[in-house]
Amino acid sequence: INDFFSQKEKSRVLLEGSGGNLVAPIENPTSVIRQRWEKEAKFMGSAPPSSDDNMYMVTTTGVKFPGIKMNSIATIGTKLILSGDYPEYQATMAMDETKPEGLRPLVWIVNKLTGASKEKSAEDQTTHAFTRVSAEVSNGEVIFKAESNLVVDLKFPSFLLKILPVSKEKAEEQGSEALLKALEKDVVPAINNFREEYIKYLS
Repeated sequence: INDFFSQKEKSRVLLEGSGGNLVAPIENPTSVIRQRWEKEAKFMGSAPPSSDDNMYMVTTTGVKFPGIKMNSIATIGTKLILSGDYPEYQATMAMDETKPEGLRPLVWIVNKLTGASKEKSAEDQTTHAFTRVSAEVSNGEVIFKAESNLVVDLKFPSFLLKILPVSKEKAEEQGSEALLKALEKDVVPAINNFREEYIKYLS
């Protein structure tokens, strides 16, 4: 199992999600990007990066909310942990660029809430994501497990609350449901594809 996890290209299978994500390696990432990764790792509770860890630029298929679609280009750092009984991949989003598409009033609101229309510093980061994929053996079978954590920080200015088409609570509920569906759409197929790669590896 450790040998399989140690193959660099296998982590890309997980980042591809359901197959629609475009994954490109980042050669020689800058110190600024690695510092962002270190900051996000501390915030999300993932392992800090080291010099031999890999980073990727991942363009996702987007998350659909009522009346709007959020497209994202994420910079993700991947780390292989081999210190335990079984191997574990960790993928931490160091930074992201969000591009909303849809109804113009909603796009304007999203840009105001997330700062998507401007370049973001580490302090401006509103989306934080961390996924771990691990393996264990039970009754002679290898089981792959995935755990994803996604945090979205949104501050609703008082003037925006007056023009939202739904209440703040309803907007948060709809947003949470959309994010959960997006995670399930990507994580479940990614694990299935990862499992298929392992079967090929054994054959």
